[in-house]
Amino acid sequence: MFLKNDYQPIPLTGKTSMQHITLKDPSSICERTDLIAHEHNMEVWINGSLFIRFNCSGKHLEQLIIGYLKTEGFLRSLNEINSLSIRKDGTRADLEMPVYPNYKNTPGKLTPISWNPTQILSYSDEFLHASKEFALTGCFHSAALLFPGQTDSKEAVIQTDSKETVISADSKETVILMNDIKRHNAIDKAVGEALLRGLAPDQAILFTSGRVPSDMASKAIHAGIPMLVSRAAVTLPAIELAKKYGLTLCGFVRSDRMNIYHREA
Repeated sequence: MFLKNDYQPIPLTGKTSMQHITLKDPSSICERTDLIAHEHNMEVWINGSLFIRFNCSGKHLEQLIIGYLKTEGFLRSLNEINSLSIRKDGTRADLEMPVYPNYKNTPGKLTPISWNPTQILSYSDEFLHASKEFALTGCFHSAALLFPGQTDSKEAVIQTDSKETVISADSKETVILMNDIKRHNAIDKAVGEALLRGLAPDQAILFTSGRVPSDMASKAIHAGIPMLVSRAAVTLPAIELAKKYGLTLCGFVRSDRMNIYHREA
């Protein structure tokens, strides 16, 4: 089995750097420095063949790969990965799998999860505002997986994208928070981290800072996540997918309101 009990994320640096810029406001022009996000490129090879090229933030690459395979329907469990290695510079990853993933698995109907609106409003503000990278650069999206009623055996709350801990206002529940320059990647990283820690995505609620078109809803469905919450807009095809597969879908979530596009009983 690929799951490692002593699993630790791969440390990579260079997500951001300071750059000199010219700032023009209504009353003046001045020189200053600004924190700018980096881009990182990585090729993923499976069984000796090129599978995909990622453009990402350059951190948590193992989670990104595993999460992508899961949320795109190419992976049912970690047992289907024989080995995964990543170059030290993070530019190439090599996987060995019993069968090259030529087709996507067909997702099934999702199992509803218990939730209440007050909980969702509170958690949405807390988790999706926790990204220092977004606050400093405006360039990163966040994705958080909340496991209601579950506490990790080692940590009450998990946040793997910074050294600070996010603690729920109401209780200490297991949370995975990831950031990336692309909203799809942030979700993949969160799902990948959950799988590596032996947590079941079908017991989680997914929060995202990005808008939800059909491909974002599809990621949640393939991962088996029963509820998707966004601070941004939701498209009609995403709502149609939610109704088809039983995905509870919420958008425009703020501290005091949200739109519920589909609620699975």
